[in-house]
Amino acid sequence: MNCSPVSRTGLAVLSIALLPLIASADLKVVSKTISQNTPAIPGGIPGAPTPSAAKKPGEPVLSTAYYKGKKVRVEEGDRVVITDNETGTIVTIDSKKKTFTTQKLADMASQVSPFTEMLEVKVDGALKPTEMKKPVAGRETRLYAGKFTMAMSVKEGAPIPLPAGDGPLMEIIIESEQWAAEGIQLDPKTQGPGFSPLPAGMMRMMPGMDSMMKKMTEIKGFPLSTAMKISFQSSLPLPGIPEKPVVIKTETVSVPEDALPDTLFAVPAGFKQVEPELPAFPGLGGGSR
Repeated sequence: MNCSPVSRTGLAVLSIALLPLIASADLKVVSKTISQNTPAIPGGIPGAPTPSAAKKPGEPVLSTAYYKGKKVRVEEGDRVVITDNETGTIVTIDSKKKTFTTQKLADMASQVSPFTEMLEVKVDGALKPTEMKKPVAGRETRLYAGKFTMAMSVKEGAPIPLPAGDGPLMEIIIESEQWAAEGIQLDPKTQGPGFSPLPAGMMRMMPGMDSMMKKMTEIKGFPLSTAMKISFQSSLPLPGIPEKPVVIKTETVSVPEDALPDTLFAVPAGFKQVEPELPAFPGLGGGSR
């Protein structure tokens, strides 16, 4: 994958090595993401910008993530997602419409589980650290390379209008390169699984992601530069499945260490609460209520 920027000078690397560590402190991460072929479905692809965030394909989308204790706030355009990992609550705010939704991870799991229980998912793959290093946003990072294959098939007797059989209904191949800064250490439940700012509880609701996430916890530090290539192969012409691989590249712009106010993790006064959308999976259902 063509995602490795040109290395800086040895002097820059030396100065980065002398920077202090960040351990369980307030953290603000400003990054830009470029995605291609992202499907326009509710929820999209984990780690990718929402379909409406980019004005045109290939345009960089700026996002800001705030980490404070067990709470995470991610801003992307008019969309803000606040996750409280202590209470298992996710609040999604539409700054333009001045609306918000509130969901419990447990409730989201109950909505998804009837669907996921109909699928047989087998995951195979590995994540390996390398000796390659590069500076990102003033921090030294190490490359972790991974490749995972998720084979999804319909269980016998499942009430889905799709054939069940010996072969997989769909295979999802995820190739990733993650440049992690070991000097930035956060709680794994707060940080999320490597390539995505989504909380661990949300990721586990997706078929087969649990075993992949265990591999992701082997990454030492916080990924500041990531590149993912997600390919879909199906034996049937399923609606919503991208014909071309989804490519997502994220590069951190800055990592300031200033203290964060608690107000960042609260819904602004006067915003109206609305019903959330149901989770969705490419080609296999979900969407609005």
